[in-house]
Amino acid sequence: MFLDFHTHHVQSPDQVYALRNCRYGQELWEAQDISLGIHPWDTFQKDWDWDEFEQVAKQDRVRCIGEAGLDVVRGGPFQEEIFLKQIRIAEKLTKPMILHCVKAYNEIMAIHKIVRPRISMAIHGFNRKKELAKELIHRGFYLSFGGALLREPTVMEAFKHCPLERVFLETDDREDLKIEDVYSKAAELRQMSIDHLKIELYKNFYERFILAFPL
Repeated sequence: MFLDFHTHHVQSPDQVYALRNCRYGQELWEAQDISLGIHPWDTFQKDWDWDEFEQVAKQDRVRCIGEAGLDVVRGGPFQEEIFLKQIRIAEKLTKPMILHCVKAYNEIMAIHKIVRPRISMAIHGFNRKKELAKELIHRGFYLSFGGALLREPTVMEAFKHCPLERVFLETDDREDLKIEDVYSKAAELRQMSIDHLKIELYKNFYERFILAFPL
């Protein structure tokens, strides 16, 4: 079975285990497993009912908190405050986080260094160079690759240099993108079979990301 680490698709094929993203306050899909968070684009409002958020996030089907994070290009003025609050809740519930990061990698790394979270964090939709990928992994982050892996040579190179135990694959919000195609390209780049890759990414999710604290 394919693991789609981060998707907005309402439905996925039977052979795909999809971790569906729900933006708190806008949607709460009746999917088996979801991630739940306040997106940086939704941070124009400062005051949220954090008790209610925590109660919803406690549900077993909420496997991760997020996507949460920072976006320099788009979003409200309370991004950092809301991001930090979600980190604290994720820590309290011992649930990992899925991060949205646009042109704010230095800020994300600075927050991570100060907060020193015990829970795992993955940056979804990574589309930058291998040097940044190496730095993020060195600091304890996981990286999830999506559509850019099929078309951007610099992203392909970054993926090839990442430790396999620190990566995931995703479709995000692209309706035209099939997770099978992302796996096919990833397997080609790593010179391994798709079946082997599927096994390794399942291990990453269930044995490392969900259960284990970062190094």
